[in-house]
Amino acid sequence: MRFFLSVVAVFALACSATENKKSPTFVDIIARAEALRAQGSTEKALYLAVSDDLVALRAANPEYAKGAESQRLTTDYRMHFGPVVCTLQITEPQEPLFIATGFTAPVIIASECPARAPFTFDTDSRALSLSPAGFSYKNGKMTAQIRVNAAQADANENRMSFAARYYAAEFLMLLEKDFGASQSAIALTPSEYLLKALPQNLKPEQAVVKAASVPQVLAQIEFAGGSMQISRDARRQLAALEISRYTAIRIQGFADAKAPRAKHLAAMRARAVASFLRETKGANTAHVEWTVKAHPDGFGVVIEGE
Repeated sequence: MRFFLSVVAVFALACSATENKKSPTFVDIIARAEALRAQGSTEKALYLAVSDDLVALRAANPEYAKGAESQRLTTDYRMHFGPVVCTLQITEPQEPLFIATGFTAPVIIASECPARAPFTFDTDSRALSLSPAGFSYKNGKMTAQIRVNAAQADANENRMSFAARYYAAEFLMLLEKDFGASQSAIALTPSEYLLKALPQNLKPEQAVVKAASVPQVLAQIEFAGGSMQISRDARRQLAALEISRYTAIRIQGFADAKAPRAKHLAAMRARAVASFLRETKGANTAHVEWTVKAHPDGFGVVIEGE
């Protein structure tokens, strides 16, 4: 009997604490965002939670941004996200590039990047089959390892493109709506690279015959009109996916060509989903692409896999 009463008491206290919990103020939200930056956090879910709280605050108190204190805190925070230029040094393996199997060793991409906040680094290609093999960033020095798993017979098609994005990018975009635009982009040079190795055919004794596989739709993700923010429902949907870090998936972003900055919107939707899956599932073999075309059923992102 005593045990039952103690459980009821704890439950009552928990309910009371929940009811009395106050919504975070802008001071609370910006402090959490700055703590994530200062700690070098790469937990995507924490950044999304901060963005969600700011969205709720904007809805409950549209005047929050007009105070001098809010202006000062935002200025102090955004000073850490000034425009950064990172020069990439790309090293190809000293070995043949086979059309069917690519390289054995990864391509190494290194840079001394003076960013003052954690960021994601993405490599993409419309022709090459790529997968990440490793990434490190410490004291301004970045090293990424990218595997080339297959190439095109036309050497001019074997290009990879690079993009970097702050983990706090969505939060920064929300701040722009109320505090004005700021320069917070990470520019990579070069932003595109053509492999120097000429593609070769495998010799008959080297060839491995693979059964043809038909990609299946694993998930279709909805986004609010003009938004690139992953909703709570979408996050639950993504969290339920039965994939691992070794599952090869394709993530395709969509946006209506009539939407403002449609290409950017489609790309950011696809990259946001890829980043979320990388952080929550360890999914490192995603091929990311996008199109300025509305999905027939209105979805913002479609995920396919075998």
